[in-house]
Amino acid sequence: MLCPCAYVAGLASFELVLANSEASARVLGRFLLERGHSPTKLQQLVRALPLATEFPGSPRSVPIAQRPEGDQLRLLTVSSLEPRKNHLGLVKAMAALGAQGAFPAELVLVGWANDPRVVALVQRVLQLGLPLRWEADVDDDRLGELYRWCDFTIYPSLEEGFGLPVAESLWQKRPCLCSGEGALGELAKGGGCLPVNTNDWRQLAAGLGRLLQDPALRRQLSQEASDRPVRLWGHYAQELLMALDQRSKAAP
Repeated sequence: MLCPCAYVAGLASFELVLANSEASARVLGRFLLERGHSPTKLQQLVRALPLATEFPGSPRSVPIAQRPEGDQLRLLTVSSLEPRKNHLGLVKAMAALGAQGAFPAELVLVGWANDPRVVALVQRVLQLGLPLRWEADVDDDRLGELYRWCDFTIYPSLEEGFGLPVAESLWQKRPCLCSGEGALGELAKGGGCLPVNTNDWRQLAAGLGRLLQDPALRRQLSQEASDRPVRLWGHYAQELLMALDQRSKAAP
């Protein structure tokens, strides 16, 4: 099996590498710089080309209606079950809020079992009776139903190359609690997100508590998600062609 570091180092042998976010481009650039490649070469080699935030096969939802006071809120998190996705931090945040009597919500977790340790954690949470439901295998129609069903989404991941579930949440006009760093921070800057330090479960709990207890904040973020510009796949394709054209003209 090829070592991941060898694979990433091998990218330097290409004429052009298009990263799916500014953060991914920076990380790759630093990695190759540490391995002796010149800054001039890296400037020509690595270029950020962020993915689109458009989901053409999934109709956009309407903004969530305000729930009557006292109604249980509905939350959604979409991610494969693996340590980097930080389900442990999310469970700690839920437990802390629940101990204070401040978790009036049901959380649906959508994600396939990618790591037995995280699967064991989720199964333990289910046994303890926390308000969590796990759907391991859903199709696009079911996922769309869940986005329309929920009041907001949570994406506690620690590190991402782009952050597809955040973009999908914003497409569906649902606020998202996520990291404010790296690629996720890039997505969060456009509005509709509540960024927190997901490395600290206490800050995750504080952000989650704000969204649970403040309907005005949820409405504001939902409106921001509805109003923010959408990066279309047509835009992505135009920039891709421009990058290829520029590289071909610069080639010796």
